[in-house]
Order: sequence, then structure tokens, then C-alpha cells
Amino acid sequence: SGINAEWPLRPGFSLPVVRSMVIPQQKCTCVHDGLTYQVGETIVIHCDNCVCQPGKIVCPELANCVRDCFHNGETHKDGDVWYVKETCDKCTCADGVTTCAQYKFCITEQ
Repeated sequence: SGINAEWPLRPGFSLPVVRSMVIPQQKCTCVHDGLTYQVGETIVIHCDNCVCQPGKIVCPELANCVRDCFHNGETHKDGDVWYVKETCDKCTCADGVTTCAQYKFCITEQ
């Protein structure tokens, strides 16, 4: 079919798409949330300025902004701590990541 595993790949080129055609990596695009971006274009993800590089989106290693958490249908701010009565979990929000662990003291209604 269209890809022949025996063809050597030259640096800076992607896999062959058709028998005798290769696409330079500079022509590869990035897709995020259904939108297509050209190499070098800036893509705002959350509040980070990410850049389309050949075939991938590169974002800063360290977030430029603090992200909220979304857990069980509720939004929690960075640093929030809350308790989930039904599961006896203590949850925390840290830069968009929710972490829950069973709380050592759990009071349940009987």
C-alpha cells in the first residue's frame, strides 16, 4: 500500500505518504481541539503559549498559570482541599491535578 518499510527516511522528513512522495517536516501541521495550526504558530492551551513544531505541540515545561481542577462535576481552585463524604476521600487540587486519598477519619451517617 502507501507505506513501504524498506524506504529509508531522510533526516527532516516524515514517513512516505504515497509511493514516491515524502512530506518535509516543516510542512507537517498540528491539530488541537479540531483546529489545524502551521509550524511556528502559537496555540494557547489553558493559559500557556504553546508552539506548533513539526507534527507536535510543545508547551512550556513549567506552567505559566495555575490551573483549576474539575472533579465530580465541580470546579476547585488551585490549593483547594475538600472531603468527599460518600467515599471518605480527602482531595486536593494542585495545578490542575486532583489527588484523592482515603481520609483516616471518616464519619458516615447511619
